[in-house]
Amino acid sequence: MRAANMQALTNDLKNRYPGIVVYGIGDEAHQHSASDHNEDDTSGSNSAQTDSDNIPEHRAIDAMLGSVFTHAEADALVAKMVVDAPSQARLYYIIWNRYIWSRSNNWVIKNYTGSNPHTDHVHYSGWAADDENAAGWPVVYASSGSGPTPPRLRRSWPSYMKSGNYFGHIDGPNESHGGYYTSEQPDVKAIQDRLNSIGFSCGKADGIFGNNTKSGVSSWQSKLYPQYTSRYGEVWSDDWQRLFTY
Repeated sequence: MRAANMQALTNDLKNRYPGIVVYGIGDEAHQHSASDHNEDDTSGSNSAQTDSDNIPEHRAIDAMLGSVFTHAEADALVAKMVVDAPSQARLYYIIWNRYIWSRSNNWVIKNYTGSNPHTDHVHYSGWAADDENAAGWPVVYASSGSGPTPPRLRRSWPSYMKSGNYFGHIDGPNESHGGYYTSEQPDVKAIQDRLNSIGFSCGKADGIFGNNTKSGVSSWQSKLYPQYTSRYGEVWSDDWQRLFTY
């Protein structure tokens, strides 16, 4: 059977993304190595974790991508969950799109080197000590039943931004829009407000892209999106899309 903790996550994923396919117990291939897809308290089953009861339970699920749960939605949901303290407390690790976030690494993103790159599904492993926690997962689907607002772009990339331009330090080159012109400052302030609201401090949201803002942008990129980032501390159009899609 599925641990109550992960059954609750399964239920909320299905409520949030009607029609999503969620797999649980492992197939024969999983039995060759320790896996949370394998049930504990079962003879011949190679489980990665166990708890103190004698109830066979698996505590891993795979949320499969498809028309109702897209790559962008998986990106957005994983990014929310790996910085959400209640989710961290209930999870062992998450694997998604060649990366892994785990409690053993304080939820810092790491390259995943397993044979399955997990590009077509998100793998969630629950924490064995939380097996009996049947509470909902508000980060996925609010307990009110209304669910979170579907991710969407909340602020458009400014029309004045030319190809090769980005938001960066105010003392940067001409391509770096940092609030030197008054017209840029509302957009820089929006970046600062958004990062401050999700825990990546930029200091005072004053519309000036200084050292504190550069540090906040870099921390956000390093924590959540290093796989997409080559120029840390700068907000390009693709960074903008990720920052303002929620």
